[in-house]
Amino acid sequence: MELYRVRLKSGVDYQKLKTTELFGNVFELIFIKKSKNEMEFYVRTASKEEILRQYFVLSKADEPPSTRLVGVLKLKNEKDFYANLEYSNLLNLVTSLEEGEQIRIWVVLEPRLNDLFIKKADKLKLQAQKAMLGKRKKELLASILESYAKDNLYLLDIKVFSSQKSRLKLLFEYTRQLIHTQSKKLRMEIKKAKKFKDKQPKIGAWEAIAKYKVRLWIDEDKLNENLPLPSPTQVQIQMSIGVVLPYFKLDRKPEICIGKDLIYNEEVCLEPIDFIGHAFFFGASRSGKSNTLEVVAKQLKNYGVVIFIDPNSQSARKLSQIADMYFSITKEKPNFGLNILQLPHIFEDRKKNIDYQIANVLELFDKLLNLTETAVNVRYILQVLLYQMYKLTDNVTFQDVYNAVIDLYNGTLDLDVDDEQFQKEVEMLQKMQPQSFFSILTRIKMLVENDTFKYITSETTLDWDKLIPKIRKGLIVFDVGKSSGEIVSQTVQMMIALSLFYYAFRRDQRGEEKIPIYFVVDEAQNIAHFSFLGDILAEAAKYALHLILATQSYVRLMEMAGEGNARGLMANTNVKLVMRIVEGNDANEIAKSAGLREFVDVFPKLSRGMGFLTIGGKPGELSAVKFIQVHYSGLEDKEVKLTTGFEPKTRPSQDLSKMLNPVLQLIEKKSDALEHVILYKVFKNGKKIYMPDLLRELGIDRDRVEETINKLAAAGMIDVTKEGNKKTIIYVKGLFPLKHIVENEEGRKIALRVIKKYYDKGYIVVPGKQQGDVRPDFLALKYDTSYRVKYDGVIAVEIESPNELSVHVEQVVRNMKKYNELPNVVKDRITEIHIWTSEEAYHKLEEAYKKFLEDNTIDDAYKKKVKIFSVKIKQKVKQEAPKEKKTKEFTERKPESKESKQETVPALAQGAAANTNNKQQQNEAQTIAATDGKLGSLTEAFEVRGIKVVRYNDRATVVIDGKEYNITTLDYNYLKNIKDKIVSVKPQDEKIVIAYEDSRGKIQQKEITLQ
Repeated sequence: MELYRVRLKSGVDYQKLKTTELFGNVFELIFIKKSKNEMEFYVRTASKEEILRQYFVLSKADEPPSTRLVGVLKLKNEKDFYANLEYSNLLNLVTSLEEGEQIRIWVVLEPRLNDLFIKKADKLKLQAQKAMLGKRKKELLASILESYAKDNLYLLDIKVFSSQKSRLKLLFEYTRQLIHTQSKKLRMEIKKAKKFKDKQPKIGAWEAIAKYKVRLWIDEDKLNENLPLPSPTQVQIQMSIGVVLPYFKLDRKPEICIGKDLIYNEEVCLEPIDFIGHAFFFGASRSGKSNTLEVVAKQLKNYGVVIFIDPNSQSARKLSQIADMYFSITKEKPNFGLNILQLPHIFEDRKKNIDYQIANVLELFDKLLNLTETAVNVRYILQVLLYQMYKLTDNVTFQDVYNAVIDLYNGTLDLDVDDEQFQKEVEMLQKMQPQSFFSILTRIKMLVENDTFKYITSETTLDWDKLIPKIRKGLIVFDVGKSSGEIVSQTVQMMIALSLFYYAFRRDQRGEEKIPIYFVVDEAQNIAHFSFLGDILAEAAKYALHLILATQSYVRLMEMAGEGNARGLMANTNVKLVMRIVEGNDANEIAKSAGLREFVDVFPKLSRGMGFLTIGGKPGELSAVKFIQVHYSGLEDKEVKLTTGFEPKTRPSQDLSKMLNPVLQLIEKKSDALEHVILYKVFKNGKKIYMPDLLRELGIDRDRVEETINKLAAAGMIDVTKEGNKKTIIYVKGLFPLKHIVENEEGRKIALRVIKKYYDKGYIVVPGKQQGDVRPDFLALKYDTSYRVKYDGVIAVEIESPNELSVHVEQVVRNMKKYNELPNVVKDRITEIHIWTSEEAYHKLEEAYKKFLEDNTIDDAYKKKVKIFSVKIKQKVKQEAPKEKKTKEFTERKPESKESKQETVPALAQGAAANTNNKQQQNEAQTIAATDGKLGSLTEAFEVRGIKVVRYNDRATVVIDGKEYNITTLDYNYLKNIKDKIVSVKPQDEKIVIAYEDSRGKIQQKEITLQ
């Protein structure tokens, strides 16, 4: 029998081959773990060499040395020998070996096994004839043994070698999971391997008759299934690529030795000059790509400053042991700060610095926000914001951008009020779709709310101008692992890349010394979209910034960086290493771009650490291709302490962040206090006022009043005429914004009176934003003498109709509680929450308020903010018995609880209506009661979903927003029949669309024409 060292061939599907067909009925497999990334494979067999060479690359070998200890696997009990032995894939044991360990597996066809089973079967049959008990069991076991004896049975001899007894025990425990016996027991005899001789095992004559049989055995089918030929993806066996590479002697000093040439068995070394032209490594997960980066960084640090960025943490931990500086974002608190939005000072002209910064930062946001080329609105928003921010300050942060976007969306952005061009730009931006804003907010919000990211970007502490000249030659490692979130990891990686380029560009502009920088980046697709990479690739010597990039997928690189950028990276990198690639599209693209088309079928079969290395030649040299096994870096997976002295100090919020007004998130749109006050004064004066009287009451500049009046007139809220020589302003609409907030008739009557009361007491009333979880009906806001809105002392106003109190009391209680859910920055601005209803329904509101006060999950401070009130609404006039007119139109009440008795009613509840003269009351009542209608010969009526449906003697109508429309009596009867099942009523042009629930519980629609 010959002993061969074996390498696998590409293009051979080893899963379809059987070990017994290739190696015969007697053979030995030997696996020796040489290093972390290399497994040696030997076969001892009598098979013909010319047949084996069809499937393997062979070389005759000497007997490999064994280690100090050997563990021999045996059965624990003889009864297991005669039972069926079950196996799992034994190559799993091979993959568990550590460096220096080996396993030897003899497989021997042993006819004596068949004889032993037949003898045992005969013996069991005799015993069965005589047995009183267990007869059937003995007969069954005899039958099973006879069936075994019909197959080819192999003796299986497994020996494990290691220098440590503890390791042998660990491997034995693992083996017990792969070999299953009847007793669930195995044993390992550990011996010293000094006198070990590798001999073919056999069952001797004495063992055949002895009663203690503890050998492992296996039948042919199980053998081929559970001891298959190894594949390079499972076991790291050296592989022959199946083609011949011409020998090329690299004229390089042994400065940066990467690995070993697998074809010509020599060291493959490079020089720093090879990396001046950059390098690109490709490999799927567990291909050995990270180890390769470690090997390169470990040696390149002797020739310049290596900056190593690791998004997976493990390589960073390893390299920290030899690094000059070690930074991380994965700890409880990062140890460095880097605010990439801080304005760089590269040029003397500030505007040029701003333009340069915005161009680069927008590329960062393009990647961060996954913006497509069609997302011009979002890019434009950011461009305008950043330009205006940099006009005010150098220190812009991501938080500032986030706050400014919210301000812009709410119409409160005020970066430079004297800039007319900016005002035009703001108006244009505010016309954009809300989706443009939300696409910014949702992604930036993930960053600005992340504590790690906020801490890093609070201040820049990495001053490359000082660090690079100080180190000159060495290693700086960044662990940008994903423990704080993938978006944080990717963004920090981009920021480091951008900051390094700023430094390289700045020192070139200033003519400073250019110490070589080797920038090593795993998952390079995260930075490959930056346009500055083109400058670096094309003019590496000019900037002395050299890229060593790595990625798992070239197709993914093209998707994220663009096909042009990806192909540019491939075309302009001098050193390329292609390791195992499992995706077909990746293999084809890389083979085409790297000039390795003939090896495309080999890429998926490479074992860990194997790869094709292409090196651009020096002047006068041809490019070379080497098939190599990369060396193991030799670094343990442990880390040293982080570098200290670079911790950022969080700065207080700058003036820019003060633009964010938290109350505005509750308001539908920003309001002009002067517009509201003018409308109120016109309305209060009998819906008409002369301009001199208005100016006298307002007490401000005439031009400002004129401008506001023109806006109101253009919006159709007032009419402007002349009576004689006097300019006259007439009220039309706009003081009572009830649409989409208070829809039913009783609620509208309450709201009209309540809104007027707040205006009487010096507030303006704005509708709440009807989006989100907290939706106020109205907010009452104060204003100063210059008619600037004041956002402190806000009163939140809720209108509860009698119907709501009767049907949805839980929603009323919810309205009392909901403001407690707001962030403190918003909640603290709301001093009181007022809940209003009619005088007739006030007792129900008191009941809801009592439930609210009984909720122990709400603190007393918040409870004291909530107050309840009532107003008296105008009753429908009965023809036969007109009631006596009261002098006081509104009544306000508070609950008779202990807490309410101690509270003082706000100024607005001090009886302002009593001071209103009769004429003003009459005018106001005419307007406020506009929705009451004149019922005439009314026979019946009902209200549903905010509309009133009325039946007269001769006709039927619906009342919508105070206007009456005719409908047919058939439509009236139809609505009356389904009124309890109606879920919504929507006016549309000259019809209403009714949605209702049918008898099967499904929603149906009906349209009713309005006449």
